[in-house]
Amino acid sequence: MLLKKQFKLLENGTPTDWLAQGRIVLGAAPSNDNIIYALYVNGASESIEADLWKYNLDLDTWTNYSTKLILVDDALYAMAELLRTKLSQDEKAMPYYEKIIFNHPDSIHFVDSNKHYRSLRAKYQKQTTIDL
Repeated sequence: MLLKKQFKLLENGTPTDWLAQGRIVLGAAPSNDNIIYALYVNGASESIEADLWKYNLDLDTWTNYSTKLILVDDALYAMAELLRTKLSQDEKAMPYYEKIIFNHPDSIHFVDSNKHYRSLRAKYQKQTTIDL
């Protein structure tokens, strides 16, 4: 079965304040064929280096969702802190700290994650004894 998609040239083009550098990734909303999302690198070094826009074909408008983007390390750290401090589920918090340590070494949460992870690892590490 061959699927055919129809494409319409956007009347509104792209927003004037796009800062796209390089490839733009487009994705159609699964719930509405008239909505397209565009994600691209913006080259900003002082903030999140990506922008996210939503195009609504029915309204012929672009909406900037860039301020809604969250950094992965922020989300991981927030989840770890929630589990550790509010829910008292230390063991479940450990993998989140670990992901920050190994996958995001430049994170602002690296030092705290490392500290919490080591503390929790020592607390839950199985004690083994060797009989000599």
